[in-house]
Amino acid sequence: MLLVKDTKTQFGLISVLLHWYIALTILFLLLSGTSIHFLPVHGPLRPLRQSLTWWHMSFAVTAFPFVVCRIGWRIRYGKPQTHTQHWMLKWIADAVWVLLLIAMASQIITGPSRQLTRPEDVQWFGITVIPARQWMAGNWSEFLRRMHFIGAMTIAGLVVLHIAGALKHLIINRDHVLQRMLWPFAPVSEAAPELPPGKLPVPLPAE
Repeated sequence: MLLVKDTKTQFGLISVLLHWYIALTILFLLLSGTSIHFLPVHGPLRPLRQSLTWWHMSFAVTAFPFVVCRIGWRIRYGKPQTHTQHWMLKWIADAVWVLLLIAMASQIITGPSRQLTRPEDVQWFGITVIPARQWMAGNWSEFLRRMHFIGAMTIAGLVVLHIAGALKHLIINRDHVLQRMLWPFAPVSEAAPELPPGKLPVPLPAE
């Protein structure tokens, strides 16, 4: 049975789609953002830097409502208890999960803020989403740039820990935790309706 919402032990379709969409978007934003950071502002590579900036900003603006939705979804419904493990490992896993949400929230603040203090418009595939105003310009641009880069590197480190934990469950524990994030269907034992005590299921007629 397809699960739309989460249960106590299983991720639903909404959580699975949000997880993998944001995961792929974060991967692209990390790669493009790191490239933008190290490419020279002037010189023959300037057009490449400008193109990456255009794509980076557009993908980030696209992901904005989904990141907000994911954070709200987790606050509203919590996180399913998909497995049991040592309390220390559970604490680390929960801390990584919470810090990822906080880091993503900070990025969607520092990114547009830095753009506006330059001052330059926040655009989505060439369409102005938030127009810049001259009064927004100030000395905060460099500070916000550094904060945005630090946030990105923090997310990169947390993602590495998150992937390491997933591989641990897949290779060492073999407890199907990764499968629950890939397959939003209730196990047969959970999907089958409960029968009253002493009553056997009715066999299907033979064809």
